[in-house]
Parts: sequence; structure tokens; C-alpha cells
Amino acid sequence: MQSVYDRLNRRAWKTKPARPEALGLKWISADEFAENEKQRKAAEQEMNLKQRDLQRAARVGRRQPPSWKRETRRQEGSLVLLRVQTRFDTAQRRFDAALKEYQKLAASGPPSGVSDSAGDSSDG
Repeated sequence: MQSVYDRLNRRAWKTKPARPEALGLKWISADEFAENEKQRKAAEQEMNLKQRDLQRAARVGRRQPPSWKRETRRQEGSLVLLRVQTRFDTAQRRFDAALKEYQKLAASGPPSGVSDSAGDSSDG
């Protein structure tokens, strides 16, 4: 296939018009073509790298919520922890108050008029 291309290319170069602009074509030398091809390949490679980076970013974006969502979730987590801590503190205060009251009752002894032998019928 390359030999056919080379043969046709040589024939085209031999038959190029005196004024190539008349046909709307611009004939360039092989060195100029090689330079243009080098630039095209470099641009294509850069485009492929950027496309790969874009696809990678899209995959990462699907795995993680946007930063504002992560921040909101962190704040929601903080609110949940705050509520749990508040409820725990309230329960701790209630327990401490009940314990104090129980200790007062235990220290004061039985209420008046109630004997330790209530319900015993040994007197009889």
C-alpha cells in the first residue's frame, strides 16, 4: 500500500500546476509536512491525555459526592453527635438527681410510723 502511495505522490508532484493556488491546494515540502505532522501528533497526544484526565475525573466524581455535599454530611454528622451528646448529658443529670434523692431517703431512715417488723406477727 505504501508503494502505491509513494508512486501516486511522485506522479502528483511531477504534475503539480504552476500556480497551485488556482486549484485551491497548497503544495508543501516533505520537511514542512513532517513538521506539521509532528505538531499534529503532539496536539493529538495532548488531547488524548486531557480526555483521559477528564474521564478519570468523571469516574472520581461518580464515586464521591461534590465537596459541598461532603461538607453538609460532615455537618449533619456533627449535629447527630451533638444531639446524642445532649441526650446523654440530660440522662446523666436525671440519673445523678435520682441517685442523690435516693441517698437522702436512705440516710433519713424509714418514714415515721413504719416499723421494721411490719407484717411480722411474732407478738402473738
